[in-house]
Amino acid sequence: MWVLTTRAVNKQLLDILPENVSVLRIDPIDRLGRGFNINSPLDRWHLQIPIAE
Repeated sequence: MWVLTTRAVNKQLLDILPENVSVLRIDPIDRLGRGFNINSPLDRWHLQIPIAE
């Protein structure tokens, strides 16, 4: 299962999630809809995919 969040993940969140959960932080580039191509909605998001240690 994946959890998507727009905020930094803290230890308390990780402690309450099951072990088989991966967290993906999604950082919106512009919440007001400017600065990205509206025909390509994924351009609005900058994805930070965690790398397993």
